Amino acid sequence: MVKKKKFYKKEKSKEIKKELPSNSRSIPEKIISDHLVFAVGLTCIVLAIVLVSLSLYSNYQEKLQLSGERARIQKELDFWKGRAAEKPSYRDAYFSLALLYYQIKDFKNSSENLEKAMEIDPNFEEGRELRVILENN
Repeated sequence: MVKKKKFYKKEKSKEIKKELPSNSRSIPEKIISDHLVFAVGLTCIVLAIVLVSLSLYSNYQEKLQLSGERARIQKELDFWKGRAAEKPSYRDAYFSLALLYYQIKDFKNSSENLEKAMEIDPNFEEGRELRVILENN
């Protein structure tokens, strides 16, 4: 009689396989899902940073442009103030001052200079047009 040897190792491995659940598919799906969420989140953050950077750059360029415009207007104001002081009867100096003050939204000084120009020349058509505009503000 030949006795068969039992291989207990094989039997144990079969028992272990039966005990462990088969979850090999759920692990990769979860990892892919986590990576996808991370990638989408990171993309949104990078996109937000780019948009904010572009907005800041645009605002900076606008500030530079406005500063340059303000400096130009101030230079012209100084010029026309000098001309008005040299020649008090020079209507265009007061009218130019009125226009420049209007551009920087200083309506009080604009009205004062316009009135001086209108005293010098009451028939000044452009002065009348500016007076209507100033009365509406």
